[in-house]
Amino acid sequence: MNKVGEIVEIRSYQDSDLDALVEVGKDEKIWEYYKLGGWTKALDVVSWNEKDKARSNYFDFVIRDLKANKTVGYSGIFHINKETNAGMIWSTFIHSDYWSKGHNQESKRLIIDLAFNELGLEKLKYVCNVLNKRSYFAALKLGFEFIKIEEKGRENVDGTWADFADFELKKL
Repeated sequence: MNKVGEIVEIRSYQDSDLDALVEVGKDEKIWEYYKLGGWTKALDVVSWNEKDKARSNYFDFVIRDLKANKTVGYSGIFHINKETNAGMIWSTFIHSDYWSKGHNQESKRLIIDLAFNELGLEKLKYVCNVLNKRSYFAALKLGFEFIKIEEKGRENVDGTWADFADFELKKL
């Protein structure tokens, strides 16, 4: 699966993408709010997702900058439930060199379009650490409705707990 926008392309992850994603994942700014289950590197996220694919319907994507013709990030749709026609946008990581340039917004818009118009989903969920203001406001900008704060919603690898914001987007 792939979709092309004005500045990015999302396409299905392939094993040959791993080296490029590991390079993207060396950007420590990405992991500031991403301290769940030992996920501190791109390799950890991709490895976990490979295991998750065996348990549920899941689509993961690399995000490629069209102008630079290079991989700049990773995202996906997971926990797809065919009975409720719902899924969840996976946390997106994009190299910080591409922040505030439209890559996150466009990649998520392409994922939303794919989820609603190709996979037939009716609802998408999205969660983020409440301290991650960039991600929080990105969800609102994309049209997601804020649902609630999960106090101590996720345990970090250091034993601390993070509060998470839950969002939902319904197909119009």
